[in-house]
Amino acid sequence: MSTPAEFGCVDEDTRRKCAEWVGELALARGRTIAVAESLTGGMIASALAQARQASEWFRGSLVAYSTPVKHQLLEVPAGPVVSSDAATAMARSARKLLLADISVAVTGAGGPSAQDGHEPGAVMVTCGQPGSDVVVMGKAAEDLLPAVGQKFPRGRIKMIMSQIAFAPVPAAG
Repeated sequence: MSTPAEFGCVDEDTRRKCAEWVGELALARGRTIAVAESLTGGMIASALAQARQASEWFRGSLVAYSTPVKHQLLEVPAGPVVSSDAATAMARSARKLLLADISVAVTGAGGPSAQDGHEPGAVMVTCGQPGSDVVVMGKAAEDLLPAVGQKFPRGRIKMIMSQIAFAPVPAAG
């Protein structure tokens, strides 16, 4: 299985290679992936959908940019949408709605003003599968905020890869 030389997915070619790598591992492990995005506006899904054989492992994406959509469609609990709870609810709902094994969800404060007490650039990401959600919170850096600088985030790739790699292999037939 080919792997990108590094996870710092910056240019289009490297972004494509990262998505291909996710797809290869998902196929090899028999896993399907779904995405729920807010801050990234569909950029993660766009990269994954362009990978070879995406229709075999990529279930789709839900882009919920507005707060009411997050609460109503993705079952984000009442309260802030820039939070680990919101990212986790988004990931769980994406798995459920899109019938996927693994999901990644991204929410955050895009600016120019603070949102839910977080300065612009704050990012909350959850990647997981039933019973195992991994949450990452942080201030946007070059590798954390794909909406700025048009980068496919290396941290998200690592999270997706670890969830696929360590997921139990489905029982045969």
